[in-house]
Amino acid sequence: MNKVVCPAGKTLVLLSGGGKIGDEELLDKARLALETGLAGFLFGRNLWQSPYEDGLLNTAKLKEVIGEDQT
Repeated sequence: MNKVVCPAGKTLVLLSGGGKIGDEELLDKARLALETGLAGFLFGRNLWQSPYEDGLLNTAKLKEVIGEDQT
């Protein structure tokens, strides 16, 4: 990710989903993206091709990763 973020300068870079991965790998990918300096990420299939309740739970975990209050 550094190879993309560093040369981008002031241009905001987003991480867009990718192939289907496990829940923990998804959270690790989000953490790495933010630590690298990406402006954000877009996840679709990795949240919503799971049972609905699992998607909601993983969304809450992602909110924790980015530091948002869950209330």
